[in-house]
Amino acid sequence: EPGEVVGIVGPNGAGKTTLVRLLTRLYDPERGRILYDGVDLRKIRFRSLKDQVVMVSQEPLLLPGSIALNIAYGSRNVKPIDVIRASKMSYAHNFIMRLPLAYDTDIGEAGRRLSGGQKQMVCIARALIKAPPVLILDEATSNVTIELEQMIINNVLGFTRDSTLIIISHRPTLIKYVNRLIEVDYGRIVNELEGQLKERPNFDVDKIVSVLDPKSIHIELNESSLNVKLGEGRIIEGVAARLPFPLSYPNMVILYDSKGGEVGIIEDYTRMDDESINALKMHLQKEYNFINVKKIVKILPLGGLGGGMGRPMGGRGRTGNVLLILEGENGEIMQEVVPTNMITISGEKVTIPTPQRFYIINMKNLSKTVRNGLRSLALQTENPWEHLEKAYSNQPENKR
Repeated sequence: EPGEVVGIVGPNGAGKTTLVRLLTRLYDPERGRILYDGVDLRKIRFRSLKDQVVMVSQEPLLLPGSIALNIAYGSRNVKPIDVIRASKMSYAHNFIMRLPLAYDTDIGEAGRRLSGGQKQMVCIARALIKAPPVLILDEATSNVTIELEQMIINNVLGFTRDSTLIIISHRPTLIKYVNRLIEVDYGRIVNELEGQLKERPNFDVDKIVSVLDPKSIHIELNESSLNVKLGEGRIIEGVAARLPFPLSYPNMVILYDSKGGEVGIIEDYTRMDDESINALKMHLQKEYNFINVKKIVKILPLGGLGGGMGRPMGGRGRTGNVLLILEGENGEIMQEVVPTNMITISGEKVTIPTPQRFYIINMKNLSKTVRNGLRSLALQTENPWEHLEKAYSNQPENKR
C-alpha cells in the first residue's frame, strides 16, 4: 500500500534479496506474475520502472567521479542544494565536508576511497534525491552503527511518508520501524507479524537545510573570521565559511558559527552586496590559501607510477606521488610532492589541494606536452551541474 513500511527478515539464502530483485526486474518470475498498481511488471518499461522503484543494496554501486556526481546520478534537474539536503538526511554531509574537496572529492573506482558505511550513506542520499514511489533498502545500513542506523531510518521514514518503503535487515530492531514484518524461508513467506510503527515521524524538510537569502544578510571581515548580520538584525560573530563544491559550484558557501554549528547556506554569494562579496572572498582566500599557477614547469613521477614519457603515470587505476615544479603568477617557483589522486581536472581547470595551499591551474595556459602528462595522471571528473549552466546560458538577459 502507498505509505506502508514493510520489513522482510529471514536467514541467509532464504530468498529475501531475490524477492526484491524481482520487484526491480533484475529477475523475472518463472511462474506467476508481480503486479504494480494492477499492471504486470513485465509490461512496464525499464526506464519508467527505474523511476518508480529504487533499491539501495548492501553492496553500494558507485561510479568513478565526485561524490556530487554520484548522488545526483540518475536524477533530472538536480541542484547543488538538493544534493546537500539528501546527504544530510542520510547523515553523509558531515564526513563529506571534512574531505579536501568536500562534495567534489573523487571517490575512485567503486568508491574505494570511502569506507563501507560511507558508501552506503552516499547511496541512500542518491535514492532519497529521486523520491521514488517505492524505495527498497536491502541491508542498506549494515555497515553503520546501530545508533546511526536508527537516525538514518527515522529520516527516511519521515521524508518518504507517501512512498512504500521495504526494508530488509538482520537486525532485531527492524520491527520498530515497520507496519508489518514478513518472515521468509526457502523462498516462501512463513510468517507475518504486526510491526511496532503506528505512524511515521513528522519531517520538516526546511529544517534540514537553512538557505539564507543573499539580499537580506550582510557580511563583514573580522580578522580571521566573519561577522554576519542576518535579516532580523541579529549579528553572529566568529563565523567561518566553507565551500561544499569548490570545483563545480564555487559560488555556494556554508557558514559555521564559532562552535561549529551551521548558520546557513548561501547558494550564490556573488548576489550579495559588494562589501559582503569582498569580505567572503578575502576570508576564503585565507581559509584555503588559493594560489593561481601560471604554468607547470615540470612533472616528475616518484613512487608507484612507473616511468618513461610514453607510459601512463596514474589515472584512476594507479596511484603514487609526483613532484610538481610550479611557477606562480608573479614568477615565484614552488615545489610540491602530491599524490596523483589529489590532482583533479574539471573542464579546463586543474586543482591541487594540499594541507597548506590550494593550487588552481588553467589548462589553456599549459603546453600540449604538460596537458597530456596531466591527463595521464590526474583524475578527470564530470561537472554534475552542466544542465544548470546550459539552462542559465539559454535564458534571456533580463531573466538571469
